[in-house]
Amino acid sequence: MTDDPVTVDTSIDVCPACEGDGCIDRTRRDGVSVVPSADGLYRYIGKRGGGDGGCVLLELEGELTHDLDLDADAGALLVRPTRVVAVHPFERRRLDELER
Repeated sequence: MTDDPVTVDTSIDVCPACEGDGCIDRTRRDGVSVVPSADGLYRYIGKRGGGDGGCVLLELEGELTHDLDLDADAGALLVRPTRVVAVHPFERRRLDELER
């Protein structure tokens, strides 16, 4: 899995979850949630929780959608996957190092 940064405009004018009206009423979005780098994903998991037992990381290839992920403020993007590039083991050690 690459840790090379992906250049994506993540500037957000409104809250991605409530879309500026204070009420989260559109929870279905177009695409699959992804994070552009392995380090970014481990940071995301560290903040949001998860990564317990039996997890793997999927490296996907796909096209960005024009929709905002509910966690766009945390760097999450939405893509339409076209293929699975690789399956990587979840490294609990990396998550533990970020939490220090």
